Amino acid sequence: MDLKEYKKKLSQAFFELKKSTRQGELPPLPKVENFYNLAQKLTHFASEDWLEEAEDFVILAKQLKQAVQKGNPRETLMLINSLSEARSYCHKTFK
Repeated sequence: MDLKEYKKKLSQAFFELKKSTRQGELPPLPKVENFYNLAQKLTHFASEDWLEEAEDFVILAKQLKQAVQKGNPRETLMLINSLSEARSYCHKTFK
């Protein structure tokens, strides 16, 4: 899988999670696990320029998985927002 295909899959997985939280629900754990598994691969694609941000993104994805496992909607929403901000920052800064 190349970077373009990977980013498409990661974005699709993330938007599915955001859709669930917008509807006031916790995202389904299998979808969160899929997103986390995809996020873990981000560091394989990262260049030196954005490796640190990629690692931070993976940490946030892991925390999201843990929040959903605990059934914590408030923390889940906060982490979805943090991931969204991190994603936007990276896309603006590292093109």
